[in-house]
Order: sequence, then structure tokens, then C-alpha cells
Amino acid sequence: MNNQEKAFKQQNIREHNIELIMNLLYGKSMSCIELSNAINISDVGANKIVKELLSLKLIIKDDSNEYIRKKGGQHIRYKINPNFGLYICIDYTHEADKVIFYDFACNKLKTIPLDVPIVNVNEEDINETINIIKEYSDSILDNYSNNIVSIAIAVPGQVNSRNEFLFSGKFYNFQKGKLARMFEKAFNAPLIIKNNVHYMALGEYYKNSLNSPYNIETYIYLGYGIASCVLLNGKVVTGWEGYAGEIGGDVLKDGTTLSMTCSLYRIIAKAEKIIGPCDFERLLKVYKTNSEIHSIVIEAAKNIGYFIVNSSNLIGCNTFMLSGLSLQFGDEFINTIEEVVSRKSVNYSHIIKSNSDESVFYGMIKTIKDDAVLRVYRKGINELNISENIESLDINDVCAK
Repeated sequence: MNNQEKAFKQQNIREHNIELIMNLLYGKSMSCIELSNAINISDVGANKIVKELLSLKLIIKDDSNEYIRKKGGQHIRYKINPNFGLYICIDYTHEADKVIFYDFACNKLKTIPLDVPIVNVNEEDINETINIIKEYSDSILDNYSNNIVSIAIAVPGQVNSRNEFLFSGKFYNFQKGKLARMFEKAFNAPLIIKNNVHYMALGEYYKNSLNSPYNIETYIYLGYGIASCVLLNGKVVTGWEGYAGEIGGDVLKDGTTLSMTCSLYRIIAKAEKIIGPCDFERLLKVYKTNSEIHSIVIEAAKNIGYFIVNSSNLIGCNTFMLSGLSLQFGDEFINTIEEVVSRKSVNYSHIIKSNSDESVFYGMIKTIKDDAVLRVYRKGINELNISENIESLDINDVCAK
């Protein structure tokens, strides 16, 4: 191994340790010796990394701690610097659209609801979101180094690694990366756009709410749209260009699709033909009293059960989490799904209800935080080196060149 290869390997090891230390500090305040023990490196090595992160203002001393003084001054603990910058997470899930602002330590600062159409979102709608974000972020950015670290966007559609729609849902008017370009132009910040259900599944997994002894889990969202996500060893299983989970198009034996029978959007449309104008709140009420509508809802539950059976038989998954507004139909809806699964499935499939309305945000903040850690470190080191090089130049050398 030549010197260049050695240097490259050492840098990779160093960055790996930096990433481990930053992630530990995102969990709690720790001292140098605690960090060195946690990742099995020397005290000197941990101390060097901590000093570097302090110089880059990525971490700070935790003055709030009042630990008992220990040998070697190890009562000093460090934490992520919340004022280093902002994370911004935007959820465009049908009828749940909102934006949440976080500081660099992932503390929630503010939640703002968004008024976005269920279908045919246009530029005016997106510009309204951008203006709302700018109005709040501009009012606080002075306290956060004027730095938007990252933006995450969750959308009901399929997106590739270039932030381009493969299947756009209500974002039909935003092909070829148009949505990404609008946000990048407005904020000049790194951006990650993913399918909303992928973010939801990751959020539940990161919270340890969705896990299987076989390391494979399926998350199913039942709302105005329906979709799913399969996780394998904590990673979203995808195929072509990142496409996966669009179960709404699954064809049923009568020629209809899962979306046509199970999505709230279609169930409400069917209800309107029976009782006239209807929204979700009215649907919940008449579902209990109108036998025809009750039958439509229960048939949807059965079809979800059959989908779970087929998925379980195909990939061997035995852990399924359900979420979304449709769970508000109550125990009969859930029990119908479970009855179909228990009767038809080869293996025992465990059905779990999501108890979180913000799993999508947990998935988003974890994703962009993990993406940002080394990026902001490398950027800080580069800027520090450039600054040091400029300061070390002799004025005559500069002029001579």
C-alpha cells in the first residue's frame, strides 16, 4: 500500500469515527472518554476529533450538565450545537400537508399547516409553501448562522435519486425535476425528495416501532391514497430508478384496482352517489348507520387483508404495520383485515397499528441528518483550510502571482 492509499484509508477511518461521534452526540451529551469507550478508539483520538468539531462549531460544551467532577476533567460533556443551522421538513401527504422546522440538534422549532390541493398541485401552490417557509426562516436565521443545512420533502409519488418524479400523483405538473428546482432556487440548500410512505416506514423503523426478528417489514398507508413500503435490514427495498410500493394499481379479480376499492378518495366518491356531498368526517358517521356504505368499507378491509396475504406469501414477511386515516373506521375494520390474514396466510402474520402521526417527519429528519453530518464536516474543513492558506500567504507572493 503506497502513501496515497494509506492516507485515503486513514481519512476514511477518521470520517467514519467522526460520523459515529456525531451520531452519539445527537442522542445525548457525552465526554471525550465516554465517546472513546463507545466507539473503541483512544482517548487522544476522541479528544482530537472533539477539538476539531468544536472549531467547526458543529458541537459545543454542554454547560447545562452538573455531573460529578471526574479524574482528568471528564466532567466536561459535549453536545450538538443547535444553532449551527436549520433543518426543514415538508410533508405533502394528502390532507396532512405541513412544514416543520428543526434546529441542527433536531429539536422541533415550529409546525406550520399547509393548504395544498389533493390533486393537480400547481406552481402557485408551491410558491405559497416557499413563501411561508421564507417568512419564518428569515425571522430566525440570524440565530442559526444564516444556514439552512438541508431540506426534506415527502410526496405521494415515486421519486428517483435525482429528485425527479417517476410517478407524480398530485404533482403531475412537476415533471423532470421541476419541484426540486423551485426549492433549490429559493433556498440554495441540499434537498432530498422521497415518497412519503418510504419516509413513514423509515420513521417507524428508527423509532423501533416497526421491526421483525427476520429483519423484513412491510408498512401500509391507508388514506386518500394507498401505498406500501418494504424494509429489509432497515433499508427501503426498491427496483427500477427507486420505484416501489405503488400498490394502488394492483389489479383485483373483478378488474378493479386496490386504489379503486380501498382509497378514501374512491370510497368517498362511492358514498356521494348514495348520500350526496360527503367528506371524511361524514363518511365516518354514516359508515356506522348506512348498510350500503358499511359494506363498501368492509369490502375495502377484506381486499387489504388479501393484499397482505399475497405479500406475506411472496416475500416471507410476517410483520405488517398499518397507518392512515382509514384506521379511524375502528376495530371492525382492523379485525376484518386480521381475520382474512389469519385465515388465508401460510405463516403467522403480525398486524401492528401505527400510533404516530409524525412518523413521516421522524423519517425525514433522520434521513437528512444522516446525509448532512459528513457533508457539513467536509465543507467546514475545506473552508478552514482555504482560510488558513489565505492567511499564510505573503502579500508579495500574492502580488507576484
